[in-house]
Amino acid sequence: MVAMTQTAEPTDKISTGFDFLVGTWDVAQRRFHEGSTDSFSGTSSAWTYLGGAVSVEELSVPDRDFAGMALRIYSPETQQWSVHWISSRSGVIDAPVVGDVGPDGCRLVGVEEADGASRHVTYEWFDLSPDLARWQQQVSNDGQRWDLDWEMEFRRTAEEPVLLDTSYLPKVAGDFDFMNGTIKVRNERLKERLAGCTEWTRFEHTQHGRPHLNGGVSVDQNVMPGLYTGLTFRAYDIAADEWAIHWIDHRNPELGESVRGRFENGVGEFYGDDQHQGTPVRVRFRWDVRDPAAPTWEQAFSTDDGETWETNWRSFHTKVA
Repeated sequence: MVAMTQTAEPTDKISTGFDFLVGTWDVAQRRFHEGSTDSFSGTSSAWTYLGGAVSVEELSVPDRDFAGMALRIYSPETQQWSVHWISSRSGVIDAPVVGDVGPDGCRLVGVEEADGASRHVTYEWFDLSPDLARWQQQVSNDGQRWDLDWEMEFRRTAEEPVLLDTSYLPKVAGDFDFMNGTIKVRNERLKERLAGCTEWTRFEHTQHGRPHLNGGVSVDQNVMPGLYTGLTFRAYDIAADEWAIHWIDHRNPELGESVRGRFENGVGEFYGDDQHQGTPVRVRFRWDVRDPAAPTWEQAFSTDDGETWETNWRSFHTKVA
């Protein structure tokens, strides 16, 4: 484990919902299945980003050759949290459980796929104190009768989060390992998009990146003075053999749609759909890492389903730590 200081928040405080979990924990776990109990232990480490509106937690269980992540996002509009789970065995960002989080805990509700069928699921946090927290998952086929499926007891070992050693996992992907650490980013941003504009604004910002799940997840926070602070969350979908890339910023924290794609010969192209000022657009991210010491990124929009593209943002990266 490598100690990593919680990055100072550059935005106003948005939520304190999962601040209680920031730090490093020993985790005693029990899974229940058909009358049997499986007991095991692991380690957890959690950060918050974007004024507390995003919580990222990694859970490592070396004895089971398994790790997982929770991505939690707070909506100021609904005043509710959405919690997504990502397993090291799939890399898929699951559908969320949703609900309120208070100082005494929470009960979040959703639907998940298990063994080819859908079932109701709840996540509950309770017995919260500075050095202890409890979590449990219950499942139901009908939303009426609930069965305890998984429980954890968290005991704090450090105030600060750490990078967990997940090198025991298969190295299914490491395409974004070059983003780890502190990076200075030089940006060129088109002043107006889809308006025939040729004037560029230029600025620099700082980026802090961390790997998770042995490179299968990449997270970085971007502090852009005068614009906004944003978080990139990338997860490698093992079955699809491609990355799902999400951008979350403090102005309206939400997961939204991803751009998806993969690298070939040092160049990665990722595509998705969005809107710009009410106009539907096809979005393309292009990473060029053929020179590992000088990675570049471009964003482009298309309004004709990819026939033509307008590049509206270019970034040039230099690692400093």
